[in-house]
Amino acid sequence: MSTPDLNTPTALQNYLGARRALLDAMRADQQAGVSANDLARMVRPAWSRPTTLDYLKVLALRDEVRELLVQAGLKPYIDVTTPAAATEPREVRLLVACDPIETPPEIWTSLPSRIEELLTGAGLTWAFPDEEPHALSALLTDGDYVQLRRD
Repeated sequence: MSTPDLNTPTALQNYLGARRALLDAMRADQQAGVSANDLARMVRPAWSRPTTLDYLKVLALRDEVRELLVQAGLKPYIDVTTPAAATEPREVRLLVACDPIETPPEIWTSLPSRIEELLTGAGLTWAFPDEEPHALSALLTDGDYVQLRRD
């Protein structure tokens, strides 16, 4: 028996691509001065107002942290992401983007203190996915990610 051609994987990829395009468009419009409330009204057929405002808040925080990393010269070593799947939490994640073997030791060992200084200076807090308190040095040794928040 032959396997049928499935439409679902293609439809899912199309949806995720369209979702990314909508989020990018909303973020560009917001940066151009359109209010979050106006954007929430525009996309009401796709998402509720609270969901839209959540997305915009997370994207703004992600972009802010990316810019902070660039200004601090940490962009080659640390990345900032948001989960792409609609089922994942809307959060900003900080993760190591460099190989410890290829990173100069003085940079590698100073990363936790530089990241902590950068985040606290911007009024941001962090938590590991297990919600247990860890030093930021665990980010380097565990290979996990850190969730960022503005309290």
